[in-house]
Amino acid sequence: QVARAGESGQRPIAQAGERHVTQLERSIRRHGQSRGQRVTAIEPVDVHRLHAVVGQHLAGDALELRCGLGADGIAKLVSFPSIGGIRSLNLSNNNMGDAGVKQFAKAKLPALRELTLGFNKIGDAGVKTLLEAAFIKNLKSLDLNYNSILDRGAITIAKRSSLSNLESLNLNYNYIGDKGTARIANSKYLKKLRFLGLWHNNVGDYGVGAIARSK
Repeated sequence: QVARAGESGQRPIAQAGERHVTQLERSIRRHGQSRGQRVTAIEPVDVHRLHAVVGQHLAGDALELRCGLGADGIAKLVSFPSIGGIRSLNLSNNNMGDAGVKQFAKAKLPALRELTLGFNKIGDAGVKTLLEAAFIKNLKSLDLNYNSILDRGAITIAKRSSLSNLESLNLNYNYIGDKGTARIANSKYLKKLRFLGLWHNNVGDYGVGAIARSK
């Protein structure tokens, strides 16, 4: 089951009314605790109410928060002990940037297996910071679609031994070229990949050839 609050998308946090926060809390209490495995919020959530919304009511093993938290909200989220049991985490559309990734990398997420950080303005520096996090080594799926990753970030991914368990890597809608693509295709640490998403990057014939020749 999914506890979902509103359908209005990405309004600034400051415009999130008390009605929406209360609705989200009630939804999580009703669905997240008693019946569901996933807690979802797509309405903007006031950072100061985040603990009430998530920290006290998370009972499932999957959490989806797409609500413009920013770096401060991410820092608050990762301070909650209750997130430690999450296996699947989607923090897309939170305006994290590299500063937010720096906060997120501090999270204690020993159970995490699936991570989605799409639409977060994450660049190469953010990728490097993320891959230094302790929880990365357990990931089966990493989704970084719609960010600002260049060849340098792709090469960082290709060189990380901590990604050796990865089975799915989504890098769609970034700015990765042939050089980064070739390094990923030839990475000795990404041999378990079953899915590689590079749709809408800057991949040319050389990069396509590198993928075709990869084993």
